[in-house]
Amino acid sequence: MVRPSSQSIALIQLLLDTFIKSAVILSAAGLGALSLRKASAAYRSLVWSVAMASLLALPVLSIALPSWRIEALPSLATIASAENGSR
Repeated sequence: MVRPSSQSIALIQLLLDTFIKSAVILSAAGLGALSLRKASAAYRSLVWSVAMASLLALPVLSIALPSWRIEALPSLATIASAENGSR
């Protein structure tokens, strides 16, 4: 089996972090638009526009800002090293 390099592990972690954060942003925008159901369409459009702008900035900010690590979830690097060490 092919061992993933440290660069590919970092890329997978970045993509997974970005996916989770974008899901949270879109969920918050959906709840915000739902709560503004009786407001004007301009306000609902503003909520979705801010969400889309934050999605565009998310990859850059994920690289530039410090990352959050959840200790309950194992790191991909730890899993890969455990698999390689067991062989």
